[in-house]
This record gives sequence, structure tokens and C-alpha cells, in this order.
Amino acid sequence: MVDTEKCISETGGNRFMTILMASARAREISRQHKSSEDPAHCYPIVSALIDCQDGKVGREYIKKIPNSR
Repeated sequence: MVDTEKCISETGGNRFMTILMASARAREISRQHKSSEDPAHCYPIVSALIDCQDGKVGREYIKKIPNSR
């Protein structure tokens, strides 16, 4: 289960930045697992939010997103 408040606090406390990070991470996950048949990869946005919640994607991740500076 995804705790959105924890996601927001782990990514710097800004909801907009959390959305940007999660969507960029979801696209990255989707590209990595395009040919995967694993059901865990069916919902990349959920995987991305879990990464945010667990602290795997943080403030430094925003630097990877083009035009976010």
C-alpha cells in the first residue's frame, strides 16, 4: 500500500515535485520492463510511488528530469 503523505515527505514536502518525480520514475520503470511478463511491472506508477515512499527516489532524482531546474 502506498502512503502518499510519506511519499511527499520523503521527496521534500512538495506535492508537485513528488508528482514529477513519480511520473519520471514510472516512465523509467516502464522502459526498463517493457517486455516483462511479471505482474508487478503492470503498474509502473505504483512501483514509482513505492520507490518514493521507501526513499529510493529523493530530491536528487529531480536533477534527472529535463527542464526541471
